[in-house]
Amino acid sequence: MRKENERKESVTNKSHAMELLQLAAVAGSLGLTLFVNILVGVGIGRFVDVQFGTTPFGLLFFSLLGSVTGFWALYKKVAKSDKQSKE
Repeated sequence: MRKENERKESVTNKSHAMELLQLAAVAGSLGLTLFVNILVGVGIGRFVDVQFGTTPFGLLFFSLLGSVTGFWALYKKVAKSDKQSKE
């Protein structure tokens, strides 16, 4: 009886560990998505400022645009995930 309880506890612990790993993977993916969008916006903004001499307006505009697109991408990913979990 004791071994059976230990086995059930071991399975439960593994299940919780897998859930935590999946949650960490999703959180990492969302964070990376936001970071890359902002980084691309900053890169484009710097390029525009250097090419056209519009310092700091290109950087400001494109970094804000990168932030907005990053949060929009996060929203879409979370909405898609929520829809799949309800099905």
